[in-house]
Amino acid sequence: MAATRRINSKSITRRACVAFVLTAASVGLSIACAPAVNPFYVDLQPTQRVTTASVEGVEAYEGTATLLTRSSPPTTVSAESGAVQHVTLYYEDPPVEEGGEEGSKAWTAEDYFDFLPLAPGRFLFNTITWPIQAVMDPPWTVHVSDGSFGRQSWDGRHDAEPDSG
Repeated sequence: MAATRRINSKSITRRACVAFVLTAASVGLSIACAPAVNPFYVDLQPTQRVTTASVEGVEAYEGTATLLTRSSPPTTVSAESGAVQHVTLYYEDPPVEEGGEEGSKAWTAEDYFDFLPLAPGRFLFNTITWPIQAVMDPPWTVHVSDGSFGRQSWDGRHDAEPDSG
C-alpha cells in the first residue's frame, strides 16, 4: 500500500495568506520607494537666461515712452460679404449642405438613411431631370452662395441664388 500524505487545508490557507501578505508588502515598499515624478517641472529648460542684442538694447534704454496720437479721425473697416460666385450646381445634396442634427458630431440613423437609399435615388433623379434643369437654369448662369438657405428651388433647401449684380 502506498503511503498517502494527508494535506491539511488550514496549513495551505495559512501559507497562501502569508505569501500574499509578503508579496503585497514587497510591492507596496517598491512603489513607495520609487522616485516621484513631478509633472510640473521640466528639467530640459536652460538654467541660463537666453538673450539677444536687441533685448539687451531695449532693457538698457533709460528714456520714457511717449504716447503718439493720430491727427486724422479713426476709420471704420468691415469685412467683405463672404459670398462665393460659382456656376450652376445641378447635383446639390441638401443633407450634405445642411448637415444632420444640430451640434451632433457622430453618425446617426439619419446619416445612414440618407446615404444608403436617398443619395443614390437623388443622384438618379438629378441625372434623369438634368435636361429640364439645364433649360430652367442654364449652365452659364452665375450663382452666389452666402451660407444661408433660401426658398429659391423646388425643395427650398439650397444655398445658391442667381447673381443679381
